[in-house]
Amino acid sequence: MTSSELAIHLGSRVWFIDRHRPLLFWAQIAFFAVGAFFYIGGITEPGVFKEATWGSLAYERDASFWGAVNAISAFITALGLVRPVKNRMIAVGAVLQIMQFSAIATSCIAYGGDIGIGMYAAVFAILHCKIAYEAVKGL
Repeated sequence: MTSSELAIHLGSRVWFIDRHRPLLFWAQIAFFAVGAFFYIGGITEPGVFKEATWGSLAYERDASFWGAVNAISAFITALGLVRPVKNRMIAVGAVLQIMQFSAIATSCIAYGGDIGIGMYAAVFAILHCKIAYEAVKGL
């Protein structure tokens, strides 16, 4: 890549999404799979997810609800990442994931859940903040 091509690439509005699109796509597929497993687990085995792990705030909803939100938002984001990139879909899916991961992190950290799971959820919320920011910037 020449220096002029690099300058054009760095000056593009959605550099993060363009550069990391394949990785972000497969990460969203993984989030979809995890959400689907939580949804299926929440339906087939109610009560298998414990309040001591997820906190009382998250436990107000069934595990199938959290799994469905995770799977649907990851699916929307993944569809937006397929070429041609659809920034509006990426932004909507990422914002849904920010809300879901923030709620899980808050529940785990502040409402009696496992702090380790809360920290992982917080990291994923921050990652999706970056994805949503880049998608909105590209609109």
